Amino acid sequence: MRVWSSGTFPIDHGLCLPESLEDPYFEWIHWPQASIPFSDDELEYIENLDPIQDSEMLRRELPMIREACLRVLVLCTIFLKEAVSYGLCLADIGEMMSREFRNGEEEPSELEVICIEASKTTDCRGHDS
Repeated sequence: MRVWSSGTFPIDHGLCLPESLEDPYFEWIHWPQASIPFSDDELEYIENLDPIQDSEMLRRELPMIREACLRVLVLCTIFLKEAVSYGLCLADIGEMMSREFRNGEEEPSELEVICIEASKTTDCRGHDS
């Protein structure tokens, strides 16, 4: 008979806060429950997320965390909040974050395209000054 003891065990969260927008893999994206609209409680929870406050807390509590990881956290939290405000479900949001393959080529995700366009706008403004 195996006896279990309680305790803290480290697990690898290396992919939960990546440094860049890579092609995420969402195991759940095609599960039926991912296409169900968010409940009122879930919508309230998402609305109350504060990506800036969360990143500041992580910076304080985990000083070794990389700034690039925190930028991805802020970006994806803002993206989630905006997507939810348009009535998108979790599957829709996951699809927008995932890359597509067309004609054997990998296309950037909708989120990546938004970021590329925002970066171009920011770069252009920086050169105008």
